[in-house]
Amino acid sequence: MRRLAAARVVSSGGSQAAQVALVYQVYALTHSGAWVAAALFASLTIGGLLAPVTGWVADRFDRRLVMVVSELSAGAAYLAMVFVHAPAPLVAGALTATVLGAPFRAASAAAIPNLVGPDDLAWANGLLGTAFNAALVAGPFVGGALVAVSGARLVFAVNTATFVVSGVVIGLTSGSFGTGSRTADRGTRDLLAGFRLIVGNRLLAPLAASSALAFASFGTALVIDPALTRYFHAGPVGYGLLTAVWGAGAVLGAVVAGRVVTVERAPRAVVWGMMTMAVSLGSVPLLPTFGLIVSAGMGLAVPAVAVVGPHHAYAVTGILLAMASVAAVIATRSRGLVEAVAVGPLEEAFE
Repeated sequence: MRRLAAARVVSSGGSQAAQVALVYQVYALTHSGAWVAAALFASLTIGGLLAPVTGWVADRFDRRLVMVVSELSAGAAYLAMVFVHAPAPLVAGALTATVLGAPFRAASAAAIPNLVGPDDLAWANGLLGTAFNAALVAGPFVGGALVAVSGARLVFAVNTATFVVSGVVIGLTSGSFGTGSRTADRGTRDLLAGFRLIVGNRLLAPLAASSALAFASFGTALVIDPALTRYFHAGPVGYGLLTAVWGAGAVLGAVVAGRVVTVERAPRAVVWGMMTMAVSLGSVPLLPTFGLIVSAGMGLAVPAVAVVGPHHAYAVTGILLAMASVAAVIATRSRGLVEAVAVGPLEEAFE
């Protein structure tokens, strides 16, 4: 299990570093928010969209083989990126690497019950979560530092090496990773059931809308970030630091939520969380220096950056999160929300 966690932190850390290098390099070549959005889609968003497919792969084939092939093929795609310099092939290479590497995470998560007993599941999940969180914080900062020292190609080469190391570690790890046996159509049925549940439920629909607006604000901010670092002349190290702070905030928030948020407190936590993020990101235009912005805390960002500039474009994220806060208030006003989420419709939808 520790080897799996080591593979996760090496692979995820390299990927985080490479994403920073890719976005910074693409923006340096184009100074275009549209190209930044394309780079983020290729290296980040497409992975989430592929989740039903990667879950199906993890449920149908030998998971060790899936993980090794996924890591080595994604590493090969990043190796090819070492030798290209134009934005279009860089984005295409990242898209290929993300698609090829996406099954690794689904397979690694599904393999946990096969590697440890029921009594150790909580420990194993916590270990993998800690490994990913460490990569989320360290990877972007290391990536920015390496870009400053020797350019993006060095980061792509290092990321290739991390994929190879991860694949070898998984291949040499003893124990059974398991082989899925579920039918191919079950994933599609579950996915459609989930959509029907959210759209048709008067309690969950506003909550889903709030989450969608929040993620839209994050996507907007990610597009603005490289332009913001250039605006303040912060360079690749500053961009890596800004991205690492995003990761650190996510880790800290998860830790705090795990300790203080209960099922009964969840609706209130959603509202206050959205409002806090709205104030935090919405206040960036008022902060005069890059240091204050770091310590404080996709398509829509392209016209925002062009019209008002990268510093003030962060107001767009604040507005989106304010709208998310309103949707969260609507969603959590009903006393039946906790029961709906914790017990009723979710269980019935997947029976």
